[in-house]
Amino acid sequence: ILTFLGSTVVVVPLFKKLKLSPVLGFLFSGVMLQQLGLIRDPKDMEALSELGVLFLLFEMGLELSLDRLKALAKYAFGLGTLQMIACTAIFSAFALPVGQGLGTRILEALAHASPSLVSIRSVDEVRRPGRRAVEVLAV
Repeated sequence: ILTFLGSTVVVVPLFKKLKLSPVLGFLFSGVMLQQLGLIRDPKDMEALSELGVLFLLFEMGLELSLDRLKALAKYAFGLGTLQMIACTAIFSAFALPVGQGLGTRILEALAHASPSLVSIRSVDEVRRPGRRAVEVLAV
């Protein structure tokens, strides 16, 4: 854990100084530690990564009020549902030639269609233009 924290203390500010997303700094830091052999088993970091996701969700919850959540509902549920259906259909179609069963294709397509917290955080850094995208990804 100390190795991970030490590397991010160096890498993330460097990425910010280069005007790159801090999320990329964390990603680069993890790749660097793994390539250097400092993290042999990624499962060792699993608990820490789950804790990071919890903190990210908590921080996003702090930024939302009930009024804001009600205002987002129209876009989030409407466009978000449309995005999930479209992505599921597209990913299922691409899995067809592989010869997988229908259930497997749909499950994998749903996994690929669901938004990533990394993308939510990165788009949210854009502020104004990224708001609608964040609303859709929140679903």
